[in-house]
Amino acid sequence: MKISKCQLRQIIKEEYDFLIQESVGPELHRCMDGTMVDPSSQACHDDIVGRIEDAVHHRNSHSCGTENRIYYNGLLKGLRQKRNRLAKSLAFSQEAE
Repeated sequence: MKISKCQLRQIIKEEYDFLIQESVGPELHRCMDGTMVDPSSQACHDDIVGRIEDAVHHRNSHSCGTENRIYYNGLLKGLRQKRNRLAKSLAFSQEAE
């Protein structure tokens, strides 16, 4: 059975992607200092809180109604939702222990 170069490239690409996925393991949260932590850890929560504080500082430096302020408001909404979900899961896991 002969395979074309195109088919061989596709097989190699699929195997490479599979190996990369296997070596990475579960998704991790990248902190502002560059460290990778478990997305359901206290370190992740602390990083998100720091990001919120930083975004609030930058948002407040822009006047109301500007595109930059609207951007930071959207960013803050997403960060606060993530912080609240994480805080609930951390509280639940502490109660379970």
